[in-house]
Amino acid sequence: MAQSINKHDQQLQLIKQQYNSQAVISDAEAKLAESGINAAQNVYQSAILDWVDDVTMGMDTEEQEEGGGNGSGNSGHAELAPEAVTSSGDNNGRVVTKRDIIRGEIVELWLAYANLNRRANLFKSATEVYEQATNCAVAGPVGKIWMEYARFLEERGRPRTAQKIFLRALVGEGGSGPRVEDDTERDSLWNEFLRMMQNLRKNPNLSMEDLKRAVEQEHGAPSSFAGTIPFVAEDPAVGDKNKSDASKRTGDRPAKRSRWDQPGKAPETEKVSAINIDTAANVLVKASKNMPPEIEAAWHARDGGSLPSPPDPPLFTASPPKLGDPSGKDLLGNETALILLRMLTAKTHDGKSIGSALLELCQACWMMTALKEEEAVKAQDALEYSIATEADALESNLDARALVAGGALAAVQQANDHERNQFN
Repeated sequence: MAQSINKHDQQLQLIKQQYNSQAVISDAEAKLAESGINAAQNVYQSAILDWVDDVTMGMDTEEQEEGGGNGSGNSGHAELAPEAVTSSGDNNGRVVTKRDIIRGEIVELWLAYANLNRRANLFKSATEVYEQATNCAVAGPVGKIWMEYARFLEERGRPRTAQKIFLRALVGEGGSGPRVEDDTERDSLWNEFLRMMQNLRKNPNLSMEDLKRAVEQEHGAPSSFAGTIPFVAEDPAVGDKNKSDASKRTGDRPAKRSRWDQPGKAPETEKVSAINIDTAANVLVKASKNMPPEIEAAWHARDGGSLPSPPDPPLFTASPPKLGDPSGKDLLGNETALILLRMLTAKTHDGKSIGSALLELCQACWMMTALKEEEAVKAQDALEYSIATEADALESNLDARALVAGGALAAVQQANDHERNQFN
């Protein structure tokens, strides 16, 4: 008997060494510091997938082989037998199986994965991780997952969604029964649910019996549950004067509120890396090579037979002014366009329109302006040429004067500088 217990303890230690969530968390933190959030996320995803497969597939194979009398059966981790072992640290003598031990480590990985996204302010990604954890075949029945998920939603100012999480964990959906299996964990969830409801209703006298009675009465019609236990607004910092009226109407779903309306909460951004771009490019290239014939024919008819290629720069050019209205208000403005229209549609004393004459007059003015501008440009060019010619002639004369100055060179240079200053 003692030898059997010793063997089970050894197996327990081997399991804890092989499935060590803290080692994975440390590896993910190192990847986060070295390569960024995407690398850390990949560490968690890979470990969770592998460990869940070990529990749902590998152990089933081992148990089948054990039931068939083959004690040497294995699948990837053959050293560890699947039979129950008793943890020496459990004061209640509770039976702990290999599956239970690995399940606890997987739960820690899910929570650490969600916390990684929360620290990076990727709250949408964190919500997706929590949701995946609750649907996980191994970690889904564990109350700790649901507890952390509900607290996260409550912290984010979403008590209605947190209420749904509690109900899914404690009551289930569609008559499926509670999602959390352990009675002790369900009791903890009930207590947390009661605390949240007491805070929301600002009624510390709300009892557990009242809460359970309301859940039991409304479980068949969850859409009207808010009529028995009313809620405050999703975000306490944002008032909603219609919330009280909506809570009284049975069957009404509150409208979704935009996260841009929630103060102090930054929008989530997705970081793009070179690896992600290359992966997406490879997928697009493969898809372009394996298209249906009708799509490929339309593509060749329009773009030819070559593969897609990046456009040549410049990618963007200046857009012409928008002339969506013939009145020209996009360029002139409403008031000026109205004055112009009135002038164009005005009529003489004998009923003739003067718009055409006005347009001809404007055209003549534009022509005169263009001619005057052309004349001014020619005159400016001529003036610049004349000045440059005179400056060259002056410099030639001053240089010739300096060459014949002899002993009076200093006086000649001073006179030359004086003339240059006068010319400039």
